[in-house]
Amino acid sequence: MDIFIRFIGLMLLMQTQHGGPYRAIIPKWESTDNFCNVQIIRHAAYIRVQTDNNQVVDDSRWPDQTACDPGFKCKLYEIKHESTLSVNGGFTPVPPSTPADLPCFVPHLKKEHLVQDTTLHPDALTTLSIADYTVPPGELLAQQFNNDMIFVVAKLKAPPGTQPQNITVTATPRVGGTPYELVLAPGTVIDIIDLPPQFAGGDYERVITDQHMEGHFFFIHKLLARENPRTDCKLVPLRSPSGCQPRARSHQPPSQTTLNLNCGPPGGP
Repeated sequence: MDIFIRFIGLMLLMQTQHGGPYRAIIPKWESTDNFCNVQIIRHAAYIRVQTDNNQVVDDSRWPDQTACDPGFKCKLYEIKHESTLSVNGGFTPVPPSTPADLPCFVPHLKKEHLVQDTTLHPDALTTLSIADYTVPPGELLAQQFNNDMIFVVAKLKAPPGTQPQNITVTATPRVGGTPYELVLAPGTVIDIIDLPPQFAGGDYERVITDQHMEGHFFFIHKLLARENPRTDCKLVPLRSPSGCQPRARSHQPPSQTTLNLNCGPPGGP
């Protein structure tokens, strides 16, 4: 049975080689993170899963957990320590015959002139990130919630004849210590998210108007070797030379969803 992982919120999806695999890297929020001298609202990293159909088999080895907001049948499992994630469904995923590259609206940071250099900071996989996960080669699909927030779905395809097995998600601390472990039923959709705690357990479709969310996109710049902060302190619509025009990340409801799946040449984060 295939595994579906959704990447929601602020994180880098860094392509390690053409066609994948990709590495998802979640920056570690610190109180000093700011954009134009405005403190960026606290973010936290979680594994989020539904609980409406007995999806959680065993979470006794993941101590940092909480229920989602009232009305949402799910649980949040916080990644509190600098950790490397793994997702094991009992099989080695089958790579797609034609690996797809992430389109530029994810966004492609360099093509959209958000950074000068997409080289990772030397500490991006140690002290500057709270979690990282290497996505096995598989199908990647960018989708969009009604509030304009974009997310990426990874499909890890099981070999033919694979019998359904439990899925084990493990967060292994980089500096040692006891790994966190979560066992899920076959077919469970796994959300790896990075959102402010007050929004993490609620409706992904909600429109967020909190002014402290302004500039939070630039929170991921800390993971790069050379930051390119906005000197005019204005958030502008993001455009790429290839003609792809992602929506401004204002989280306001669009009049219509117009995702361009074929914009720009492949490669890069």
